[in-house]
Amino acid sequence: MQQWSASDEEIDSLVCAAGKFFIIASTAVRYILDKKASNPAAQMQKLLCAFAQDHTSFKDLDHFYTVILRDIVPEHSDDVVSHYKSVVGTIIFVQHALPVSTLAHLIGIDVKEIRAVLDNLQSVILLDDDDVPRIYHKSFLEYLTDQARCKDPHLQIDPKICHTQIATHCFDIMDKHLKYNILGLGDPARFMSNKEGLKEDGTTDEQLEEKIPQQLRYASLYWVNHLEAANTEDAALVNGLEFFLAKHMLHWFEVLSLVGKLDLAQLAIVAVRELLKSSSDSESHHFLSDALRFISKFYEIIKQSALHTYHSALFLTPTDSFLYRRYNKEAEHNIFAIEDGPEKWEAFVANLSHGERIDVDKFSLDSALIASCSEQINRFTTGQEKLMIWDAATGTPISTIPGHIFAVANDFSTVASSKDKTITFYSVNGRATGTMFTTPLVIQDLALSSESVRVAAGLSDGTVWLWDSGNTELIDKLDGFRSQLQFSPTGTRLAYSSADGIKLRDGISGRFIADLCCGSRSRKFEFSGDGSRIASLSNDDIDDIDDSLTLWNSESGALIAGVSADHQWWLAISANGSLLATANRDKVTLWSDSLAQIKVLKSSWTRKMAFSLDNILAIATHDDVKLYNVKTNSFIHTLPVGGFTTALAFSPDCTRLAVGDSDGNVNLCDIRGIDASDPPSTGNATAVTALTLSRDCSHLACGYRDGTVELWGTSPTKRRIASHQAHERSVRALGFGPDGGLFASGSADGIINLWNGGDGALRGTLEGPSGLGSVALSNSVLVAAGFSVTLWSLDTLSLIHTFTGSEYGTSTVDTLSLIHTFTGSEYGTSTVSIAENNALIAVARRDGVSLLDAENHRTITTFKVPHKIHTMTFILDKLQLVAQSTDSVFLSFNLINKHIIEGAILEHLIQLPDISLWHGVPIWHCLDNEQHCFTALFSQHKSPVPVLWIPRHIRVKAWTQGSSMIALRCEDGRVILLRLPNSRVS
Repeated sequence: MQQWSASDEEIDSLVCAAGKFFIIASTAVRYILDKKASNPAAQMQKLLCAFAQDHTSFKDLDHFYTVILRDIVPEHSDDVVSHYKSVVGTIIFVQHALPVSTLAHLIGIDVKEIRAVLDNLQSVILLDDDDVPRIYHKSFLEYLTDQARCKDPHLQIDPKICHTQIATHCFDIMDKHLKYNILGLGDPARFMSNKEGLKEDGTTDEQLEEKIPQQLRYASLYWVNHLEAANTEDAALVNGLEFFLAKHMLHWFEVLSLVGKLDLAQLAIVAVRELLKSSSDSESHHFLSDALRFISKFYEIIKQSALHTYHSALFLTPTDSFLYRRYNKEAEHNIFAIEDGPEKWEAFVANLSHGERIDVDKFSLDSALIASCSEQINRFTTGQEKLMIWDAATGTPISTIPGHIFAVANDFSTVASSKDKTITFYSVNGRATGTMFTTPLVIQDLALSSESVRVAAGLSDGTVWLWDSGNTELIDKLDGFRSQLQFSPTGTRLAYSSADGIKLRDGISGRFIADLCCGSRSRKFEFSGDGSRIASLSNDDIDDIDDSLTLWNSESGALIAGVSADHQWWLAISANGSLLATANRDKVTLWSDSLAQIKVLKSSWTRKMAFSLDNILAIATHDDVKLYNVKTNSFIHTLPVGGFTTALAFSPDCTRLAVGDSDGNVNLCDIRGIDASDPPSTGNATAVTALTLSRDCSHLACGYRDGTVELWGTSPTKRRIASHQAHERSVRALGFGPDGGLFASGSADGIINLWNGGDGALRGTLEGPSGLGSVALSNSVLVAAGFSVTLWSLDTLSLIHTFTGSEYGTSTVDTLSLIHTFTGSEYGTSTVSIAENNALIAVARRDGVSLLDAENHRTITTFKVPHKIHTMTFILDKLQLVAQSTDSVFLSFNLINKHIIEGAILEHLIQLPDISLWHGVPIWHCLDNEQHCFTALFSQHKSPVPVLWIPRHIRVKAWTQGSSMIALRCEDGRVILLRLPNSRVS
């Protein structure tokens, strides 16, 4: 560019033209000095001519931008206009600035063509040394996208068209790049955590960038942002979305896990499902619902290891789901084949990890959100109290709000949080709104009316302060507060416990309504869902025995009914107040609105109760939640829960149940699939209590709580061969002989039955030791372990010897050929093993393993072991006894020098009959932080690697292994078989 300088007259004219807009002045300078134009004098004259035509300053920015762009974008050139709109539109609407090389993939044109457009736009778009174009000023974006401001259709940028084009290109990019194992990880790296797997395979940052290039990363993270703003009727876009859902959903999860952004998956799926809600494509809707379930249930597993999307998550996805049917071919990469795995999604949706004991959980009125909170009003507090807001469909956390005590408006418009003497209002996204209230004394309880119109606080001096939430003015100070402050659901009434009953006040003015006299020790009161009634459960000081249940009209405070209800601890009231439920240690009583007794239900150790709007009663006990249909007078479902239930809530639309526990978890359950006509899912009488595989894995024996023993064939699929009501008590011990021709079952009363391993026929009955917990068979000897250890001849069925229980206190017997599952016997027993030559017996006790001489009937030695033993096997040619503990630690006991080696030894593992082998790689059960998994020891890797994670919602209670098969007993009574290629090495 030749040296040029403007004249004073030109500068004065330009200043006059710019008026008061600095952005016009700075943009004009860039326009004049545009290197691409190479003629600043001509550029100056173009601006001054446009100014001269109006004989005034540029009317506004819009006028100025129009002048600039009309010179750059000739309206007669369709190609130039098209490229201008594509390039500028993409730069404007991408979620973050991208280099030109990446933009080319999102625009669909060559890099050179993009640069040609940008060269002409240097006055409004900056292109620095990083090659990332950026808009100089947001006013340019606002001008281009507003048709009322940018009136020239050749210059206008249509947001919907741009987002449609970007979203379509995102799908094209993902279709081109996404695939199974995108990084090409080998064994064992593909089974490891993302970080460890990359390290194991030596994948560098450059290689990662090559396999997941920037355009794929952007497309994977942001396609849904563009889709939401796009024209969802565009044919190319619809085709791209449909193909993505059909072919690449799991591949997308894999990439999100690898780049550490898996949390975006749930939000994206929810957004797509919402966009397609009006569509007639029911299959897509079902598929997206499955995808939500999939990512919610397996989130932690996939987040930790991307390829376990297939190895664990898809593997254990219900086979009747749309997602599994669409993607089951991806399971061909897995180690195992599965039989009798999940068929349908169960009620459990997600486990929300709140972190502290849950005191309250509550749904929003539209059922879209759920709040969980831990408060500083109970003896379990830890100083980490908080309230969390979650997406009720997916379990995705939305915000965390600090404080000591909390209240949430029914419409979730406001969260009130108190700490010491101060109340702060927050929005549900966790941001403080600026509204605060201060009290002179410590706040002990807090309440917020339905639409946040009023806020009330119970103070340590026994007063209740009531404020107007809008102007923060104090309305009234009320007396008599003792505990439990609560607005009615409509906000028209305020109630709190006092020394002589319940105070009922007007929720708007604080005006006195009534004193509800229901005893000086009011344990609990509840408003009905419609706010029309209030029920109380109290105890009168005059007679500590007589509990009273009362029902009141909450508008007038008039007593509706009262009745004696001795020793009732828990209370629930239905939405319209027509039904009440009370509970004590061993029963639940249902009452009408006249407090006539309707039904008494057996229920041990009830902890919480809640009614749904359609009158399903949830009853939480110490280990499950039972759902009772009041209309049909029947229990319809049982939901197993892990912790001590402390909170229960149904969603207003009756699709969700939230169960909070003392461990800080909220179990979110979808109850739509529970059919009231189905029989209750108890499974107690038929629960599997023991199982074992034959050495060749051709047969599986199962023992049940009701004393039944069953024999199943496993090849080619599982089939029942025989079933016998064999024992009066639950079956605790099972074991096959080495050749599978015989197996034994035993119960805690010591009765042992011998069965034909082929057809399940009874061969004989023995009276073994009481407290029997384990049996094992060699070719000629049966060993039974309970409070004592007995040896029996299998030829004559006669007793050989008894080792006294006071010395050994054992549980499970194992031989070289035994494959046995520890079932957690109440007798605290562990395991026993007999050598194949019948010379040695190993007895595992609580604190060690004793080695016995079976021929001379003496104790040889005792190993002190700080682990509870699960299985033991003699390897005589190695002079070793190898044991696996219940916490998955391997111990090798040297039979000569009595030394113990802790850890998995490959040459030992491949000889154990109860270790499964996959192409010579040993696989065994592990328990990692209370989560079940199966790990493998690869010869090229020092440490075991998890090859299958069992998600927590599949509650495994026992397991047994053979050379080519693993059987899992689940809490719901199912027995799942995991099959491997039969590849045992010698």
